[in-house]
Amino acid sequence: MPKGFSSNILPNSSESGVGQVFSTGAGSGAARFTLSESDTGAPILATNNTGASATLIHECSSTALDELYLWAANYSGDDIVLTMSLDDTGFSTNGKYWKTTLAANGGLYMVFPGIPVTSGVKVFAKATNNTSIVQGFVLRRYPKSSGATSKVKKSGYDGQN
Repeated sequence: MPKGFSSNILPNSSESGVGQVFSTGAGSGAARFTLSESDTGAPILATNNTGASATLIHECSSTALDELYLWAANYSGDDIVLTMSLDDTGFSTNGKYWKTTLAANGGLYMVFPGIPVTSGVKVFAKATNNTSIVQGFVLRRYPKSSGATSKVKKSGYDGQN
C-alpha cells in the first residue's frame, strides 16, 4: 500500500505531513448545497407574480458567502423574459434586477454564473408566463476565522492559505 494511505482513505495530518495537502485549516472551507427553495435539487417554477407572492429562488447564508450558480429553461413555444432580482420582490429597483430573454423551448441557460452573494440576500425570479424553470446550486464558502471582522476576511477572499 502506498505510504500515507491506509484502507483507501486520505491520510491524517500525523502521517509524515502528507495530510497537510488535504487540510483546509480550522474554520474554513467550502461545501455545495441545493438552493434554499429546492432541497431536492428539483427545478423551481418562476411565476409572473410580484410582491409578497414573488418566486423566491434562494435565500443566501447570513454567516457565509454563497457563490450562486443558476440556470433557466423555457418550455413554452414562445420566447419569454425572465426577470431576476436581489432583495426586490417588485422587480423595480435599478441595479437590483436584470432581464434575460429565454428562447422558445430552450435551455438550460446560465443566468447567474457563480456570483458571490451574502448577508441573507434573497434571489427572486419572475417570467412573462408560467413556463420557465430555474435550477442550480450554491457553493458556500465559510469564513477562515471566527474572529474575522472585515467582509473580505469573513468571505474567505483574504489571499491567505
